[in-house]
Amino acid sequence: MAAEALRGRVPLDYYYSFLAEQFNPPNSKPSLDIYEILFGLKPPIIITTNYDKLIENAYAQLHRKALTVKTYADAAGVQRRMQDSSGATKPFLFKIHGDIEDAGSIIFTETDYRKLLYDELGYKSVISSIFIHYTVVFLGFSFKDKEISLLLEQQRHFLKSEANPDYIIVPEGDLTSVEHERLRADYGLDVLYYKPAPNHRALKTLLSAIQRKVKQQRGHR
Repeated sequence: MAAEALRGRVPLDYYYSFLAEQFNPPNSKPSLDIYEILFGLKPPIIITTNYDKLIENAYAQLHRKALTVKTYADAAGVQRRMQDSSGATKPFLFKIHGDIEDAGSIIFTETDYRKLLYDELGYKSVISSIFIHYTVVFLGFSFKDKEISLLLEQQRHFLKSEANPDYIIVPEGDLTSVEHERLRADYGLDVLYYKPAPNHRALKTLLSAIQRKVKQQRGHR
């Protein structure tokens, strides 16, 4: 509501400049150690609701090549990329709420969310396809985004709760026992906990363990 009020009261050029200052500051730097582990999982798709450039900047620094970026506005391009087996060795980044380099495209206000939910039907189809065909791991996601929670509720309902689970990684103490149970029952999400610590040390340990497990499973195929 605050974002809606702000956009309605200031000139658009000022509004877009303000967003760029907040979400793309010149001194922002990614934490390369944790991104290195994430990229090491070799995910075919990285999805983010963030607008900033941290993920693609981290990939460029670690791999000396650009990461392909798609947004909700290019649902057909996302679908083609998913079907392109030649690009399977490199992930692509799906910024489902837009990219700060195109501030006019980002999903920020209530009006933006309504347009995304009700007008971007191709985007909704692609997101559904991702959740059907891939195992999804949520990281750094509060799960208070109504759009994503509604989507997972629908998938869980349509598949009659028989689909394999997805996963969400959260710090210990962030969820009550009821929330833990409802994430599994309502959204099909198994919870993986880590102990909060400076510099997210325990999170890095958990992700490294997942990375080793993934490599083992791929090696047996």
